[in-house]
Amino acid sequence: MNTDDATRAAVLDAAGRMFFRTGAAGFTMDRLAAELRMSKKTVYRYFPSRSALLLALLETVGERMDRDTRAVVEDTEADPATKLERLVRVFGRHLSVLGPPQVEAFRRDPVLWERATRMRAERILGPVRQVLEEGTERGQVRSEVRPEIATHFVPILIERLAQSDAVVESTASVGEVLEQLGLILARGLFRPPGREGER
Repeated sequence: MNTDDATRAAVLDAAGRMFFRTGAAGFTMDRLAAELRMSKKTVYRYFPSRSALLLALLETVGERMDRDTRAVVEDTEADPATKLERLVRVFGRHLSVLGPPQVEAFRRDPVLWERATRMRAERILGPVRQVLEEGTERGQVRSEVRPEIATHFVPILIERLAQSDAVVESTASVGEVLEQLGLILARGLFRPPGREGER
């Protein structure tokens, strides 16, 4: 990694810590430059605007989540129910950094919000759809379940739970709640392996 790449990565890392900890209110380019002990001009050299930096943060979360979801979907040893459980855990782990203050910051910027919406469709709906289609092909999705409906509602449940006051007030972490959701969804959607074809 050359010096420019290392500096860019350091700026992105510090920005992520600050933004995911404080949300938009506590995240300014001045504060970021001060934390990094560099000039604001240097920060702007790598990211020409606050929006560009937030977009890079969003892309970083998406890329990490993409890497982990790909590993789950491509696991040839796991059955679809296990894959769905694992996917929900992956989503929970990555999306738990996006609380209401962060989501509100994205919502206020049309470019960021459009990208966040596209990321949800590509990086959450896509893998869930793949696993549900695999389960359907293998005869493991219950016949009364419509995969196209389940594909749209699983991400909504994850998103709502991750930002719910009920989770904040609970003794369970966001990750634990989403792990349980994955278990409930997967075992409610799929027949146990070996019982394919039963109604």
